[in-house]
This record gives sequence, C-alpha cells and structure tokens, in this order.
Amino acid sequence: MKAKSVAEYLKTSRKTVVLTGAGISTESGIPDFRSPGSGIWTKFDPYFMTSQALYSSPKSFYENGLKFLEFL
Repeated sequence: MKAKSVAEYLKTSRKTVVLTGAGISTESGIPDFRSPGSGIWTKFDPYFMTSQALYSSPKSFYENGLKFLEFL
C-alpha cells in the first residue's frame, strides 16, 4: 500500500491499532524502562512487579504497584 492509500484507509476506519517497537515512545518524550538516569526502573524497583513480590508481601506488591500506576 502507498502512504496516500494508508492515510485514506485510516481516515475512514472507526478504530485503529498500531503495533510499534520499543523506541517509538522515547522519541515522543515518554520515558522508557531501562535508560540510565531517566528510565522508569530508576524510580521503581522492578522486583515489586513480580509474582515473587506478590507471594512474599501482597501488601507491598499492591502499594508499590499503585505508586507505579499513578506515575504512569
């Protein structure tokens, strides 16, 4: 499909889904998870998003998960 055809198709679509790679959000200014100094995991410990954290301390899992979701 040519770009013009794709644009017309998207204009007439009721719903559109776009699957992209990991880098597209960083180009838009959305922080990624791993960049040194600015990645989301520099602010949150990824351990607290694991099933092990849920099993060992459900309260901490939910508290940290809520902080993470509020950040997003």
